[in-house]
Amino acid sequence: MQGIINKLIKERNELDEKIVDLKAFIDSLDYPMQKTAAEEMQYIGAMIEQLAAMKRYSTFLNERIKLLKHNDMAYFKERDCLE
Repeated sequence: MQGIINKLIKERNELDEKIVDLKAFIDSLDYPMQKTAAEEMQYIGAMIEQLAAMKRYSTFLNERIKLLKHNDMAYFKERDCLE
């Protein structure tokens, strides 16, 4: 069980790094200049949508990690009480 939790934590941390990098890139763009080209705006819009999806997945991973940790702790508490 701990191996699964560690794998999810690693995946979440890597995803969070990508989120930070993408957010910094989007924030660094010069929006007034980009507004002159509709094609560029579509590209930026797609990146913003991707950022939102990555954040949702990161939230999902956090919830999964919490649930697994909770279940893991409950299992060991129950097992210790039975012995």
